[in-house]
Amino acid sequence: MKLKTAMQLAQQKSRGLREDLKASMALAEEAMVGCLTGSGMSPAAAKAMLEKMKQARDAYSAGHQTERQAKEDEAAMEAAMEAKRKADELAAEAARLATEANAEAAAEAKRLADIAAEEARVAQEIADMERAAAEAERNKIRLHKEGIQKKAKEIKDSAASAEPEFMLLTIIMENDLDVSSATEQKQQVGYSERSTGVIFSDKNTISKIRKGGLAQMQGMLQVGDTIIAVQGKELNGEPVGEECNKEKLEKYELTVGRSTKVQNLSQQVGEMQGWVYMIKAIDGTALALQWPKKQWAVLDKKGNISFFDKSRDEKPNRVQPIKGATVKTPVLKLRGQELKQPPVIDSFIKQMRFPLTLLWEQKEVDHDIVMATTASPERSDWVKALNKTLKAQRLLAPTSGWLVKQGGRTKEGIMSWFATNKRRWFVLVQPEENEDAVFRYYDGPPPSLTTPPRGAVILNNKAVIELDTASKMPNAFKVTSKGDNDPKAITTILAAENNKDMGRWMKQIATAIAASGGRSAEDDLKTLQAARKEEVGKLQKKGAQQNNVSQLAKLDVEQLKELPIKTLHEVAEYLDVPFDPKKDKDPKKLADLIMGQRNAQAADANTGGTMFGDDDDDPFGAGGGMVLNTYHSKGGM
Repeated sequence: MKLKTAMQLAQQKSRGLREDLKASMALAEEAMVGCLTGSGMSPAAAKAMLEKMKQARDAYSAGHQTERQAKEDEAAMEAAMEAKRKADELAAEAARLATEANAEAAAEAKRLADIAAEEARVAQEIADMERAAAEAERNKIRLHKEGIQKKAKEIKDSAASAEPEFMLLTIIMENDLDVSSATEQKQQVGYSERSTGVIFSDKNTISKIRKGGLAQMQGMLQVGDTIIAVQGKELNGEPVGEECNKEKLEKYELTVGRSTKVQNLSQQVGEMQGWVYMIKAIDGTALALQWPKKQWAVLDKKGNISFFDKSRDEKPNRVQPIKGATVKTPVLKLRGQELKQPPVIDSFIKQMRFPLTLLWEQKEVDHDIVMATTASPERSDWVKALNKTLKAQRLLAPTSGWLVKQGGRTKEGIMSWFATNKRRWFVLVQPEENEDAVFRYYDGPPPSLTTPPRGAVILNNKAVIELDTASKMPNAFKVTSKGDNDPKAITTILAAENNKDMGRWMKQIATAIAASGGRSAEDDLKTLQAARKEEVGKLQKKGAQQNNVSQLAKLDVEQLKELPIKTLHEVAEYLDVPFDPKKDKDPKKLADLIMGQRNAQAADANTGGTMFGDDDDDPFGAGGGMVLNTYHSKGGM
């Protein structure tokens, strides 16, 4: 390329020089002709002479041109050869560089290819491992489902056998209210641990019943229950929660498998255990075809007494829950006089045994259970253990009863003027630690535990309970709380039937608020406690007499008939029995009136009182079971 360019430049330069030379020669010829004609030569002679001179010059130039052309050609040839040599050198260098570049590129390409191959190999190994893991997981899930299906089949087969170890139950699992707002409360749908209060294991068994949840309050589902079907559709190994959430419902019908066995209870160390004589009776008279049996009895912490023929039997012949029962021991003497005893009690006493009676005043069990020990200390131990277990059950049971709810808590402006106070049945269940409580209320005692409540009062860590001294209702207190979806706090004003009930309710509500991480108006509770203790001090002189009469009021009908008329009048007056002291002097009639009034008060307590503690329990520690009817502070209530 360089050689070609150089030759083109040389040719252009040569052409320019020749043209310049021709022009100079033409001027020189004209000047020569002018000189010759100026010396007197004719123009023709001058041109002839000039022509001869040109021929001589051309002859000379031709020879000289040939030599010069040869030299120029030789120089051009040398330049061309030099250019070709340099071009060859450049081509060789270019070829060498190209070879080296190709080698590096080839090496880089090989390196990248090796990396890609290694990555492909690793990716294949990972894919193989993931496929193997996925297959193993599928096999695990399949085997897990098959295990659940096998267990469900065993439960169903057992339930259908002649001696079933499992029974199939149909139980409703219901969702609780959504209490994120005090103004808009509705029942939740779908399954969640919080809304139902039930936690399932991966084997579709109930692993936990949440404290304070709806399931605990209803008491139908139990830990260890196995869920076989939801809404009549068998699970076939599918998780309970997933099956429920396929259809968002307020409640679900569960088919539940529950064990009928109580294994090795006789070998457990319960609240109490030992040999007793046991018989079923009604009002102290043995049931037909019943006679005392010597049994090994075990009282467990769940509140069941299991009776065994032998102390090491695997299976009990009877398991009796004691929930709702009352423990009684016979009163043998009153004011120095021996009292007549019912037949069963009298028979045990004559055999030098020490009887006690478990009876259910609300007829949860349609008969009594009379047990007798061979020593008085053993009976005392049984009485203490039974009462301890019964009290623990009452502490865990919901606090329930009538409260008057002041209307208008969610109304504003003129509409609040037309709000009325309503008597509502309230149910409070203590929650788990750091969980919100649900303080439900109904129009009346719910006919069943699955009855939806009318509403609820929010008890969370923002709630505050305090006495309401400004209310026109006696025994009033208020709860101020704010749900997560409420724009502002809502105050609910409630009133109890008497001061003692108010104290009990406030204590239980304060406990629920504290469990959720909130606070309560402790100063108001302490003020009420001080006022109650002061009033108790004033009533101490009457306390002994009241306590004596209260003990007499607990006698059975046969024992009451043995009391003097004056004492029966005192008992009747104590129980607010309507009678005429001048006319009613028949012990049998008075005993029947007292028993009727006592049963009516017990029924009223079941529907209108609280389920927390004993009747004589004082939530403020005053003792004695005395009721303070009025309480005045800061202007009164």
